[in-house]
Amino acid sequence: MMKCARIALPVLLCATALACAGPPAPPALTSADVARAQQEGRLAAFFDELQTKRAAAGAEEAAALDALLREAGQALAQPVLDEFEQQLETGRHESGAVPLAQLDAAATKLAPIERWSPKAFEGAGKRLQAEREGTNAAIAKATEAMGGGEPEARLAAVARLQALAGADSEAGRAAAAQRDAWIAEWNQAADAAVAAEDYTAAQALLERVAQVEPNAAGLDGRLAEIDTKVFEKRFWQALEAGDPGAAYDHLQTLSESPRFEAVRKRLGGSAGRMAEYFDSLAETATGGGELWDAYGHLGRAADIREMLKLESRSGRTARAGFAKALDKQARKAEAEGMAGLAWGTLDVMQAFTDDPRSLRGRVRKARESVETLAIKGLTTAPFEDPSQGAEFGEAVAAKVIQYLFEHVPHDVRIIEREQLEDVLREKQLSGDGAGALASANYLVEGTILEAKVDSTEKRGRKTQRVVTETVREPNPKHEWWRGLKSGERKDTPEPPETIMVEKKEDVTIDVTVHRKVGLFSVSYRVIDATSAKVVFADSVRTKVEHQDDSTEGVELGDFKLEFKLAELPSDIEILAQLADEVSGKIGQRLVDELKDSEVRYAEAGARSADEGNWLDATQHYAYSHVIALRKGQDVDQVRDRLRRTAVAAHTRSGPPASID
Repeated sequence: MMKCARIALPVLLCATALACAGPPAPPALTSADVARAQQEGRLAAFFDELQTKRAAAGAEEAAALDALLREAGQALAQPVLDEFEQQLETGRHESGAVPLAQLDAAATKLAPIERWSPKAFEGAGKRLQAEREGTNAAIAKATEAMGGGEPEARLAAVARLQALAGADSEAGRAAAAQRDAWIAEWNQAADAAVAAEDYTAAQALLERVAQVEPNAAGLDGRLAEIDTKVFEKRFWQALEAGDPGAAYDHLQTLSESPRFEAVRKRLGGSAGRMAEYFDSLAETATGGGELWDAYGHLGRAADIREMLKLESRSGRTARAGFAKALDKQARKAEAEGMAGLAWGTLDVMQAFTDDPRSLRGRVRKARESVETLAIKGLTTAPFEDPSQGAEFGEAVAAKVIQYLFEHVPHDVRIIEREQLEDVLREKQLSGDGAGALASANYLVEGTILEAKVDSTEKRGRKTQRVVTETVREPNPKHEWWRGLKSGERKDTPEPPETIMVEKKEDVTIDVTVHRKVGLFSVSYRVIDATSAKVVFADSVRTKVEHQDDSTEGVELGDFKLEFKLAELPSDIEILAQLADEVSGKIGQRLVDELKDSEVRYAEAGARSADEGNWLDATQHYAYSHVIALRKGQDVDQVRDRLRRTAVAAHTRSGPPASID
């Protein structure tokens, strides 16, 4: 009993001690709790909880809670600080200062962080104060700038001051009052300038008013009236100074103004006189044979009528006189066989005659003549073929023609050899070479240098193991199964008693390798039919190889190999294939030389125009135009060039320095 009592006493003492100690203390808070509260969106409540604990904490625990309060407070303050910075930068004026209204709004947003993070609040406050001092300095500078300088600079200072101080602030209202005083001053000065007929000064003053007060009552009407006066003065002064181009430019500039329609309605009778003046200049130029100048004056007169919405049929006399002068030149060009010049001249005439339909026949005839000259005729002679047997010279020539017809039908005119031969015979009878030259510009001829097929045979033997018989034999697996004990056989499926077995033997087979190599080479040249000179020469060579095997027939037991005959194309077929390839290569080379002729003609026209050779330029532009038409391309640019060079070529005192 005594021993048991001694053991029970310590246990009792331990239990009594635990009962007196009370419940265990809660675990201490850490940075992880701050992060968790922030992640769960309850950081503000957690901050308040920390403050409550801090108020009741002892000295040792208070230090730890202070650190957590600073950490949680900074986490709460940071989004506000970020938004504060963004608001400052977003609202910053182009002058670099932040408007006072933006600073006040930013200060309001900063208020909550004073409790969370006094240090962050103090730093943001210093930043805000520095920005406010900068803004006040900018406002003072703008106020100073309003006192002098150019009007535009003073107006800019007003706008800057109002933006920074606020339109409703005392400084903003003072700036607005100053601006209104200036506007009144400018309006009075504009009225005085109008009374003195100094319309240019009045226009400048009212334009300044429009910058500040674009919607001022009656301002558009006053500006339109003054714009009209200024334009009329400049227009007629330019004409009096002998500079009609400057007068026309003034109208062009005015037409781009947003007030042009209002000005146009105010021009009245002077609008018609403007167009008539250019008509008069055109009549004078036409009478003096200066058709280029007349063309320009009539074009400006037409533009003036279109811009000012005048009757398009006015100015008929000037246009009729110009058309008559062009008609004379067109007939001369037709008589002299200058198809391009005639076509270009007639095309211009159509725009100035009252009845363009009367010119259709002449225009069509001129265009057809241009087309005949622009599209080069080409034919091929049968290629010489010195080889024996099958001849491919005729086939190569025919396939070259076919290739050209398929790829450049609008750039070249294919002439059948039969047609050329008829013309040549006619030439021999008449002694006149003109017919031949009109028929073909280029002749393609050539020689087949090589057209052969080399055949070889290589005999050999090959041995292969083949199945000659299939027999039934006892199955070794069945014998193994029979050797199992009866119990084991019950658990193992019985294999078949017999199996089929293939018997193999080596068989030697005679094999012949047949090989054919086809070679085809051609030299050819393109000859200018007018000069008989070689334009270019080249040669083409191609090669092809065919190979196949023939084997003897063999029978051995169950094995049977049928006799196989090599399948190769005939020599004629190989050479025909090579002839097609050679023809295609020759055709492609010719296509490269002949394609895009409208581009080459246009480039030649531009070179001639740069040299001041308007006649050649007209011919080349006409050729380019007609081929572009055949191809369905946009011809506006080349047609305009054709018209301009055609008129320039008819100018009596010499062509202009430029047609642009």
